[in-house]
Amino acid sequence: GTPLSWWVDRRGEKRTYWGGFQPGVQQCSCGLEENCADLNYFCNCDADRVS
Repeated sequence: GTPLSWWVDRRGEKRTYWGGFQPGVQQCSCGLEENCADLNYFCNCDADRVS
């Protein structure tokens, strides 16, 4: 789905990869390790849950 979170690089470009992963992956480490709070999402922040 559409990422709910991103960061902006020094050139002002929106980035959706995290933790040293390659651009375009659009997953956090919990998504790659398959241990996110909601396995329907690749990042805990994309699950849009109240913590």
